[in-house]
Amino acid sequence: MHAFRTLGILTGLAAAFANLAGAAPGQAASAISTAGDRCPARATAMLVQGSTLCVSTDDPTQALRPQLLRGWIERSAHIVADYYGHFPAPLVELRIRAAPGGGVGGGRTTNESGLVIQMSVGREVTADELTADWVLVHEMVHLALPEIGRRHN
Repeated sequence: MHAFRTLGILTGLAAAFANLAGAAPGQAASAISTAGDRCPARATAMLVQGSTLCVSTDDPTQALRPQLLRGWIERSAHIVADYYGHFPAPLVELRIRAAPGGGVGGGRTTNESGLVIQMSVGREVTADELTADWVLVHEMVHLALPEIGRRHN
């Protein structure tokens, strides 16, 4: 039974990836815009189908290029929203930690004092690496799945 659920999720995500890949450049970004004042002062608000993503980074040098990150976040959010039919949470804080090197490191989704996704992104990350990334999509999928505790793993 578990294998069928996993296959169903993977099939749905693959379809969402394919739908987004076929979109015209800039089309995915049209449904995401800046949102109101629901976010902490240091965060940039992004609206995703009525949900708000509060995006912040610990990178004071701005080595992580904001436009590059925005495209990655928009793409990932739309993949998840397309799969579920809507983005799975009304308010999410996305904290990006700059790391040495390139690529996307690990991520973690928690719900201790509100929904928070923590991601590690290399300061030399490329657009191609972000386009190929699946980690942020994976973490956003966790927003719709209940946390049942490690003892049930």
